[in-house]
Amino acid sequence: MARTIDNQIYDRFEDDWWDLKGEARLLHEMNPTRFDYFRKIVSQRAEITNLKVLDVGCGGGLVSEKFAEAGAQVTGIDLSGPSLQAARQHALNNGLTIDYQQVSADNLPFPAAAFDVVVCCDFVEHVSNKLDVFLAEMARVLRPGGIFLFDTINRTFISQLVAIWILQDILQIVPRRTHVWRMFVTPVEFSNALRRVGIEEGNSVGLLPSSLPWQVAYNVLRHRKIGGFRTSKRFKPLTYAGYGYKLMESNE
Repeated sequence: MARTIDNQIYDRFEDDWWDLKGEARLLHEMNPTRFDYFRKIVSQRAEITNLKVLDVGCGGGLVSEKFAEAGAQVTGIDLSGPSLQAARQHALNNGLTIDYQQVSADNLPFPAAAFDVVVCCDFVEHVSNKLDVFLAEMARVLRPGGIFLFDTINRTFISQLVAIWILQDILQIVPRRTHVWRMFVTPVEFSNALRRVGIEEGNSVGLLPSSLPWQVAYNVLRHRKIGGFRTSKRFKPLTYAGYGYKLMESNE
């Protein structure tokens, strides 16, 4: 069983980022649902159009493109050069202007309060060993009153069973060593970490398969996909998404 995450996996994704049957297939299934949730949160305070959005750990640009299509000014950062190249090419092919930069999230090259929204998807579980360091830097570049959006994987027996043993180790729908269970973060742990960097979390939701369990099992075994996702206000055993606001007087 893998004990360490292989972050070089994303260098090997390349054009596979935008293949609906490729390595990122589950992220494509999840992306519409989580973006709809993010858009509703943002629209409670402002129109997305012209908001300055930072997408941390953007990978091939799945979340970045959603915000750009909605009219936001998007900057996406990642350490994987091949992933960023795939993101740039796909944005170019779709007529989208997105500023992709190869930088680390623990040392962002942006001034304080530079962004209206910071979004962090499929990333926290990779840096949970230094979570406060990364969150503090994200909070620094978020303007007071700005919105922090995220999703990550909960550390539960169900996530061990589904995300690690079934999807990753047995079926390899997710490449091996993409995730390590001990690095998953619970909602309480994440909420406390956000509070320490001056972000007050709002309510979070679970991201769950939209089909019945037997249908999910059939889809996974026959088609190697989940069959779509939905949100749940109470049930968060796997992936959960949420938001927070940077306090006007932060803890920086």
